[in-house]
Amino acid sequence: MAVSKMVEIKRIDDREKRNSAFHKRSEGLLKKARKLSIMCDADVGVVIFSYSGNLKEYVSSPRVFERYNNNNNKKITWAVYREHGYLFISKKQNF
Repeated sequence: MAVSKMVEIKRIDDREKRNSAFHKRSEGLLKKARKLSIMCDADVGVVIFSYSGNLKEYVSSPRVFERYNNNNNKKITWAVYREHGYLFISKKQNF
């Protein structure tokens, strides 16, 4: 049996390689979300922003965020901001 090599997880400095990796990995993540939704009959929502602000998303049902809010008994709003060159999404809880 082959031993897998540990790869250090760090930011890819080369912009072209970083964009390529983002595209491949985000497509893989969205594919996994679609499979999870279909195979397990689950409501799934995934939102991904690239460094440049491009949006990729998958929502299996229009009620995903409504169900999220209802199950947490809290109103969740999403704030998107850029800090130190990175794009962040944070949730604010309104009680």
